[in-house]
Amino acid sequence: MLIDYYNQADGSNVGNYSVSILPGASKFVFRQWNASNTDGSAVLLSDQPITVVVDQINNGQSKFAANEVDTSGSNEVFLPWTATTGGWTTPYVIVNRGTVNATISITYYNTAGSIVGSNSVEVMPSASKFVFRQWTPSAATTDGAARLSSTEPISVLVDFFGPIINLGHIHQLPLHPVKYSSHGQQQLKAGQRLTK
Repeated sequence: MLIDYYNQADGSNVGNYSVSILPGASKFVFRQWNASNTDGSAVLLSDQPITVVVDQINNGQSKFAANEVDTSGSNEVFLPWTATTGGWTTPYVIVNRGTVNATISITYYNTAGSIVGSNSVEVMPSASKFVFRQWTPSAATTDGAARLSSTEPISVLVDFFGPIINLGHIHQLPLHPVKYSSHGQQQLKAGQRLTK
């Protein structure tokens, strides 16, 4: 995957970065690695479908936010990051957008892309259910992606809760929710909502 960074003020290209990601795996990428001291958009070009979440951290004010990626329902939803370690937890809510009960099969991966556990839940039509990675014992001490395969269209909202380190103090904060869907995009411009 190739990432091009652009300057907010004039749209000029201010850097790029290339990253390789194994199937089922997740990676963090920081703008500072190649475009430090700049703000603006990023364009991601990938030879495989990808799902992206953009995090914004302001340590000076102990704030964290994660941008919405896609809100449309799907029978296959891929969450790029669910966590249980380092004081983090990422409970997520599954809503059944279908007309009959949905059976959702959940597969958890570690950061190398290997399957570390699976679970399933049932959700009634128009209902929602909280799920925690920790509820699957073999995945309870790992971080990584999760794949949700459903018999009915679903949407998923993921919450991030964890420590924000600020001047040596750790603050436990409820963080902004993120919505995910399965629609991998060949090109994504950060800061814009994905479309089908």
